[in-house]
Amino acid sequence: MDSKEIRESFLKFFEDKGHLRLKSASLIPKDPTLLFTAAGMVPLKAYYLGEEEPPRRRLTTVQKCLRTNDIDNVGYTTRHHTFFEMLGNFSIGDYFKEEAIPWAYEYVTKVLNLPKEKLWVTIYKDDEESKEIWKKVGIPEDRIIPLGEEDNFWTMGPVGPCGPCSEIYYDRGAKTPEEEKQLPGDEGERFLEFWNLVFTQYDRQPDGSLKPLPRKNIDTGMGLERITSILEGVETDFETDLFVPVINEIEKLSGEKYKADPIKDRSFRAISDHIRAVSFLIADGLIPSNEKRGYVLRRLIRRSALFGRAINLKEAFLYKLVPVVVEVMGDFYPELVESQNKIITNLKNEEERFMNTLNNGFAYFDEIYEKLRKESKKEFPAESAFYLYDTLGFPLELTESLLRSYGLSLNKEKFEALLNKQRERARKAFKGGESFAERVTLVKIKEKTGDSEFTGYDKLKDEAVVKAVLSGQKEKESAEEGEKVVLVLDKTPFYAEKGGQVGDKGTIKGDNFIFEVEDTQTPIQGLIVHIGTVKEGVVSVGDKVIAEVNKERRKAIMRAHTATHILQAVLRKEFGTEIAQQGSAVYPDEFHFDFNFNGKISQDKLIKLERKMNDIVISGIPVIVREMPIEEAKKSGALAFFEEKYGDIVRVVEIPGVSKEFCGGTHVSNTSQIGVVMLRSFKSVASGIRRVEGITGKKAYDKISEIRRLVNETAKVLGTSSESLASRAEKLVFDLKKTKKEFETLKSEFLKKDAEDLKEFEKNGEKYFAKGFEGVGLPELRKVFDLVKRKFDKGIVILWSKSSGKSYVLVGRIGQSGKSAKEVFDKISAFANVKGGGNERIAQGSGEKGINLEKIEHLL
Repeated sequence: MDSKEIRESFLKFFEDKGHLRLKSASLIPKDPTLLFTAAGMVPLKAYYLGEEEPPRRRLTTVQKCLRTNDIDNVGYTTRHHTFFEMLGNFSIGDYFKEEAIPWAYEYVTKVLNLPKEKLWVTIYKDDEESKEIWKKVGIPEDRIIPLGEEDNFWTMGPVGPCGPCSEIYYDRGAKTPEEEKQLPGDEGERFLEFWNLVFTQYDRQPDGSLKPLPRKNIDTGMGLERITSILEGVETDFETDLFVPVINEIEKLSGEKYKADPIKDRSFRAISDHIRAVSFLIADGLIPSNEKRGYVLRRLIRRSALFGRAINLKEAFLYKLVPVVVEVMGDFYPELVESQNKIITNLKNEEERFMNTLNNGFAYFDEIYEKLRKESKKEFPAESAFYLYDTLGFPLELTESLLRSYGLSLNKEKFEALLNKQRERARKAFKGGESFAERVTLVKIKEKTGDSEFTGYDKLKDEAVVKAVLSGQKEKESAEEGEKVVLVLDKTPFYAEKGGQVGDKGTIKGDNFIFEVEDTQTPIQGLIVHIGTVKEGVVSVGDKVIAEVNKERRKAIMRAHTATHILQAVLRKEFGTEIAQQGSAVYPDEFHFDFNFNGKISQDKLIKLERKMNDIVISGIPVIVREMPIEEAKKSGALAFFEEKYGDIVRVVEIPGVSKEFCGGTHVSNTSQIGVVMLRSFKSVASGIRRVEGITGKKAYDKISEIRRLVNETAKVLGTSSESLASRAEKLVFDLKKTKKEFETLKSEFLKKDAEDLKEFEKNGEKYFAKGFEGVGLPELRKVFDLVKRKFDKGIVILWSKSSGKSYVLVGRIGQSGKSAKEVFDKISAFANVKGGGNERIAQGSGEKGINLEKIEHLL
């Protein structure tokens, strides 16, 4: 079996066992506490937690995954990867160990036909139930190895679902006397773990105790790369059909051969792994940047480029490998085929940019080395090594190689401390356990309250019942005046922030209270929470209320949201259908729209885009909203830019003849309701990503009114009409330039005269020329120095000036001998607190403290 056959056989086997086949989710998870989709169960996490109802209790997937904890090992070992595929079968409260273990054994022995005598399993040491089932299916007791909690007990977080797990190993056979003694779980190459069965049967409490779950779950994961290496009879994953075509292409590009040199083999392994990872990340909408996920993508690209240098690949080359990755994996992952051009473009741009960065890195290393050499030091600063690693993307091993060649050492412990500090910052940026604990609390709230029904598409005011009052992570029966709390209602017209659209504000009123809603959020699927302050009275669970959205604010948000759809349509028509939304933010009558684009948009072009948008606005086109099955929506031509967040039934917003998109946000019913659109700015927010910012409705009108007022006032000041303002301003600029030129000419004449009137004196055998000025800066002082140089052939020139409350000093040396200009400048700057610097020929700077000739002569 090859990898394609394994994928299909696995999915078919579990489909026959009643499982629903789901396609792989994005590598960018919906869960904000996670960096990437690192396991097959991650996209299903909301089902396990009870946040969402699964389409079926039995599911099976082949999930693309990415893990970042092993990046530095990739290439140096034959087992570590960043990107990998996980085959999994899942039970959400349906079957348990009695079915999961026999099915796993059946698939491995009857479908994959692995020799039974080669199979070993590990279990959690206290899990006697699993042990008995494994014995029953045919695994001898001496091949069932009990391990501790660290190896065979799985947790989703510090609290919440957890349970024992059981791993299946393949015995590759002992090749050395030491391997004869090895067992699964030991360090070594004999046993290869390829499938992990997780039995989620407990709910870990905040005090650490394990409470049995009322509904037990199964989560399994089998690594496609590992099982393929076993079935294809090769020693490592990198010799399977998943990697060989890519490695062959690297051989062609580099002129090197894989497995000819162990050191160069590292490059082949790292590049072939990373090209898969970066291709899928870009296909899933990520772009290289210095922030969070984008930083990981950038680091993978840069690490690959550095490994490429070891095998003669010193120009951009990664993008040339993309077609091979698409050929190998595009059948199963159509997003690779659809995004091939985008992947190539982004990779090529980033690689070429990094080549410049890399040159800067080597220059930086040389700079630090030269400084150490002059100071006769042999230890390379850990901070500098970390800067090379973290900011410039140098692997530590490259820095260490340079250090060895220069005979320098590195304080590795200090470097590790800096690295750990950076990891801690990254960990905190992604919330982690605290957020997870909060989610578990909210799941329990939702179990009591049920889903919050959103009625806000049709209503801005509705009757409801208070189902929960929360303060932090604690439930309350009531809240008094002045308290800031969260209210959960059974139904609500308040739109919760999502899809870039900001949450609604407004009021919730009962017979005994008034609650001001300051924000609306949906922290877990189906639960809408109203965040705000009790302004009057006491609100209690069970109160009947009137929930009323701020009507004018919502209308302003709707205007801005519909405008983003029009903007995207105009951009795609102007620059091509490769343009796609990368993110947006929608506020009352204001929006930011991010899209993939490498070019520039001039102010004139922005005005043309704005005009096209307003042509659509004033055309009064109806905005049609429909709900339909996702496949039907796709067939209708509706665009989906963030597909992983949509369910089976989707909401499609159409402006006939303009745009049709998946969108859960709120919109105007006719484009004319937008009023007017103004595009305020166009800027770059990341490599390959541009942002257009705009305003609509009242904000746009107010801006137009403000501009008109400024135009009229300016015209009045200039003594002309608003219609003639441009020509009047043009004439004034022309006259100003002419006057400035005349002034510069006049000033040059005065400077020439001043240059002939310098104070000359000698001190300690050195000839000096000095003069103070008023109202000039360093550029003028440099001109004076140039004039003095023409008149004399030797000496030190000292010039200073006071202008706009600052002091300026310039020291210049005429000729090749005599004191250094910097030496004289340093004496003056130490006294006058002047900041600056220079070299032997010229030095200059500025400060706050005034100086005079008498002080200078004293200093010399």
